[in-house]
Amino acid sequence: MAETGIDAYRTASVLGYCLLPMVGLGSIGIGVGIDHPLGYLLSIVSIIWCTYSASAIFVVVLRMDSQRLLVAYPVGLLYGCFALLSIFNVKK
Repeated sequence: MAETGIDAYRTASVLGYCLLPMVGLGSIGIGVGIDHPLGYLLSIVSIIWCTYSASAIFVVVLRMDSQRLLVAYPVGLLYGCFALLSIFNVKK
């Protein structure tokens, strides 16, 4: 999609850096549990925040001004999977 390429290390770095709100969500999930409507709202906000920040970094680095939604869609799916893992953790 971009004229210039990006290596796997930079991609992993951007995705990992923008995963920090999910870490907070996971820590809340471990402490009090987030399998209720407020937890769902927090996870949606966290997904949007992570997706927005990661897609902004990718758009700037790859100079893809008009293709932000094309970048944000798969990134949002990735962060959505992490949020599902945080919400539906198995308690022993």
